[in-house]
Amino acid sequence: MAETDNPVRVARSWLDELPAALILGWTLSASISIAVSQIFVGLSFAAVVLRFLIRSPSLSSPPKSSIILITAISIWVISQLPSVLASPEPSVSWLGLGSSDWLLILALSLPWSGAREVWVIRWIVGLGVSASIAAVLGLWQHFSGWNSVVGDSLTRVGRFYRAEGFFDFPLTLAGVELAVFALVAALVMSGSVWRHQWHWRTFAVMTGLVLCATYARGAWIAAAVTLIVVATAAGKRRRSLALLAGVFALGLILMMVIPETAGRLSSVVDIKDSGRFELWGAAIRMFLSHPFTGIGIARFQTVFPQIYHGGAYIVSFCHAHSDPLNRLAETGAIGIMGAVVMWGTVGWMGWRLWRVPIPNRMTAMGRGAAIALFALWLAGWSQCYYTDAEVGAVWWFLVGVLGLSFKRVSTQKAPNPN
Repeated sequence: MAETDNPVRVARSWLDELPAALILGWTLSASISIAVSQIFVGLSFAAVVLRFLIRSPSLSSPPKSSIILITAISIWVISQLPSVLASPEPSVSWLGLGSSDWLLILALSLPWSGAREVWVIRWIVGLGVSASIAAVLGLWQHFSGWNSVVGDSLTRVGRFYRAEGFFDFPLTLAGVELAVFALVAALVMSGSVWRHQWHWRTFAVMTGLVLCATYARGAWIAAAVTLIVVATAAGKRRRSLALLAGVFALGLILMMVIPETAGRLSSVVDIKDSGRFELWGAAIRMFLSHPFTGIGIARFQTVFPQIYHGGAYIVSFCHAHSDPLNRLAETGAIGIMGAVVMWGTVGWMGWRLWRVPIPNRMTAMGRGAAIALFALWLAGWSQCYYTDAEVGAVWWFLVGVLGLSFKRVSTQKAPNPN
């Protein structure tokens, strides 16, 4: 991964630090307020554009890694346009495309922000802080049965409530907490590249425990598989491995002790969950009816009642409960090919980072982002996380961290032995 780098140190101005500072504002608010966090998304992208327009002295030519990532994201977006243009309700599909994909500017802002390594660390710490605050609220909601933030929208499950944090849906909280949990779990296992690990361990405990209170089975499975993957790559880091195993064991014990979560856990292997199978079958029937361009973005809820065969779910359900199947139904084969290019590129970048022989902090953060993206991708097979703007923003932030880490690693020079 050798690319040329400018060896001349150039003075940085306030304009060079502004995009990174605004992205930090996003991470601190990402798990707490969607309105505030989206304002920071827009402002950070505007700051990146301003930095290019003014031509900051520290601005350098883009490395190949950034070009590759931008190309993959462009293909992702372009592959969805035929679905919008062929949609019977183009206004609905345009709105659906804009409401989800505009957040991808986060993935573009990070690699082009000119941020130093210290800012990337601050971003992840900020995200861990906001996720931990949401976790505290979620656990309180679960055990107290009272939520002064959201009110009566919490779903009652026996004696307890499903945790929602600052969101209005348990699965949204699950998606955000799953991503942060996987990210910090990988950082815990990255070993001696960190002088202190207490903050990563604290974030791992908080986000791991609140996942139990969300009742999100897909997130549970993804978290377990992610821990196995991280543990496999951990090697001889026994203390860190013991901590993560302890979090997993404690969560499992809590889930088995509480009858409500125990029942939810046992339903993971319940093949009689006909409602979800009906949604998946409906998505496949939608695809077969429009195999090339799909039924149109954001039209699942409109088309579903027309092909409903009965089952546990109501006829106005708005998505397929599966990211790949939802995309297959709404964007067809063309959209799926764009998704394969996009996530294939992300997977390739993550794989290259994991093969770096001598890891450093930037590499560790890139690896953590890759693991977190894998966790969300895996959980997304049984839940539409991409339809949640909050989870979608975290998704694209992780892509940006991966791109920035790949860029920094690919441009760094070998250390001078002298």
